[in-house]
Amino acid sequence: MNIIETLKAKAAALGGRIVLPESHDERMLRAADAVISEALAEVILVGDPQTVRDKAGSMGLDLSRATILDPAKHPDIEKFANYFYEKRKEKGVTPEQARQTVLNELFFGAMLVKFGLADGMVAGAVKPLPTFCARRFRWLVSPLD
Repeated sequence: MNIIETLKAKAAALGGRIVLPESHDERMLRAADAVISEALAEVILVGDPQTVRDKAGSMGLDLSRATILDPAKHPDIEKFANYFYEKRKEKGVTPEQARQTVLNELFFGAMLVKFGLADGMVAGAVKPLPTFCARRFRWLVSPLD
């Protein structure tokens, strides 16, 4: 068994939930399809469900087993916004800015991980993630209060 097969076997055995927040990117949709078809993890995509399904369908992908979450319609969005606000109010963030921030696909995905609704997130296909993470996700490291 080579290293890739070993990693895939471990991933499948863990049965994790992975967020792919950049669902408008074809590479992410292909990755979701691969993860699902190989039963490596449960996939959570972020975006408008109909738009994501339509795009996947036009690419010949079956993402029917993926969970597609629209941040604006998620039942925990206010909880996410309140958490973000509490963490960033000392930096001048208002409650409305916090709500707008957590509606962003990357921040929303990070909140899903922070609150235990997902086990990990893979992003960076569209935005340069190392720079983005270094500046914006520091507040996620602290435990939930």
